[in-house]
Amino acid sequence: DPDLCTACGICEGSCPSATPFRNVESLVSGIEMPGYPLDRLRGETERALAGRTESTLFVFGCDRAFDAKSLERPDLAVVSLPCIGMLPPSFADWVARRENVACVLVTGCQSGDCFYRKGSQWTEQRFRGERMPHLRTLAGKSKVRVHWAGPHERRGLEGAVASVRAEFAEDAA
Repeated sequence: DPDLCTACGICEGSCPSATPFRNVESLVSGIEMPGYPLDRLRGETERALAGRTESTLFVFGCDRAFDAKSLERPDLAVVSLPCIGMLPPSFADWVARRENVACVLVTGCQSGDCFYRKGSQWTEQRFRGERMPHLRTLAGKSKVRVHWAGPHERRGLEGAVASVRAEFAEDAA
């Protein structure tokens, strides 16, 4: 019912046809959020990765949680969504498969503290394989991580980023 829409995008993240792997000029899924269609997410993701040749950590963040964009730097790309529940798990796999991406980190509000109620919880369940669509990845589940960070949890998210960086630097050595 469009009249009940809160513009969180969780419905878009739950759509099984919401996958960036489809080779079409304009990506349209079975469920589109007004103002933030799936094709916009694919475009923002491609722009965030454009021109990055070194090993990059990619973060999908949430506009209502800690501002992950404030951590962006040459080796850390960020795309922030209205709610992390909007992220189809296939997008994390799509990014993780790229040669220049060391790891994908998914972050949003703490579970139980999600602005849109269930976004973090359902995303967590999708990435653990407990809720459809779940994360299926050829890149390996170690290349996709989840870390919850509320609006004031900069240190926690910075610590998660540093931990992932250290782990992948160690593997590269």
